[in-house]
Parts: sequence; structure tokens; C-alpha cells
Amino acid sequence: MVIDGSAILVFLRGGPEADRIEALLDDAPACHISAVTVMEYRALLLARFGEDMLREFEKLIERAGMVIRPFDRVQSTLAFNAFRRFGRGCGHPAQLTLGDCAAYALARSLDSPLLYVGKDFALTDVESALA
Repeated sequence: MVIDGSAILVFLRGGPEADRIEALLDDAPACHISAVTVMEYRALLLARFGEDMLREFEKLIERAGMVIRPFDRVQSTLAFNAFRRFGRGCGHPAQLTLGDCAAYALARSLDSPLLYVGKDFALTDVESALA
């Protein structure tokens, strides 16, 4: 299973899907997260919520045994193709950001479901881990 930052944010903030996300993280045989997602959410959590929330994120990465995957050439191509199809400003209602496209690319490269919260990825062809 690949983890998108939207699921992390909901989990850390105790949102409505937090219990389901926790169960999936606990039960998944493997959890992968893009290095791009990690950087994006480290910056976001620090800027919006401060050091304490950032520390919680780092603990979650360790506790869930998330494998931080490098953003390689294959993912770069998949992410750009996703941006072309579903990206913000490209006319598709999903309006994926660059960070979203990185998570999408990792899920596609691993042929793995994506753990996300929200409607953006639901408008793409990526499999949802919450489905």
C-alpha cells in the first residue's frame, strides 16, 4: 500500500477516517511513501502546525514501518503523465498537485492501492486502499 499525505494529515489531526487509516496502517504487509510526499508533508506540518505535529509524523513513519521510496526516473515519467491527465490547470476535475502526482506515480509503479482521503484521487484510475 502507498500512503498519500492526505491520509497522514487526517490521521494526525484525528479526522473522521482516522480509525480506518490506523487499521489499514497496522494491517498492511508493507507501507510505502514517496520521498516527495515526505518532504511535502514535513514542510506543511511544520509551517501549519509546528514542531510537535512534525514529530508525530516522524513517529508515524517509524511506527507504521513506512518505506520511504526515492523519486526515480520511472516515477517521474508516471507523475508527469498523471499531471497531464489529472493535474491542476490541465482541465480535469481531479486537479492533482505535483505532490499528488508523486503519490499516484509510486502507487502505479508498485501496482499498489493508494491510501488517500478526499475526492481528487477518486476521479483518477488509481485504486483506493479505503475502498
